[in-house]
Amino acid sequence: MDFVKIKELGEKAIYLAIPTNTTIPTPTASATSATINALYHTEGAEFTATGKQQLRTGGAAIIAGDTPDVQTQMFLGDLTLSANAAATSLACGSILAGQTSETDEFGDVAFWLGEGPYGRGLENEVLKALGFGGRLPSVKMYPLDLFVQISRDQERSRDIVNLLSQLQDTYAFTAENMVSSALGDLVVYCLVGRVTGSGRIPGWAGLIGIGIMS
Repeated sequence: MDFVKIKELGEKAIYLAIPTNTTIPTPTASATSATINALYHTEGAEFTATGKQQLRTGGAAIIAGDTPDVQTQMFLGDLTLSANAAATSLACGSILAGQTSETDEFGDVAFWLGEGPYGRGLENEVLKALGFGGRLPSVKMYPLDLFVQISRDQERSRDIVNLLSQLQDTYAFTAENMVSSALGDLVVYCLVGRVTGSGRIPGWAGLIGIGIMS
């Protein structure tokens, strides 16, 4: 993967990992780009480090911690692709927001936090690590029943179910009043879990998506 800086955070930075050997379906590229643009206000920016312009390839993952090992990078890429494939099979944009969202413009993007205090009850720390610390005073957070019910019988859904089952201590929450757009106030959805095993370096990872509620 190529890594492109999308936000400075003092002594650290947040990067977008862009796959170099994977073809991302156009709907997924569009949906994940919309999410990245809404979260980090990157629309119109030029990313010359990789020769790719404006995130139009669709980011595989947001890297907010130390660069993960190759196996974890592959896991994160698969997580993004499988989440968006499952959402498409359910006729929605985000597998986290489900069919309750009034838009299917935004897709889910995997993220990597690495080691740190990111377990249940530490949602503020998750959002800070992702670069949203300055927005926390106005944010309202609510626990979320993990994700929409996905049938294992659907081939496109089976992959995301299997990938999410590899995360431990998983939880999810929503954040309101954190992102706004021309579409109105957006609801941010986060699923967080701990990556372990299979030769991967331990750390926290997850999915982030966006929806619109009436």
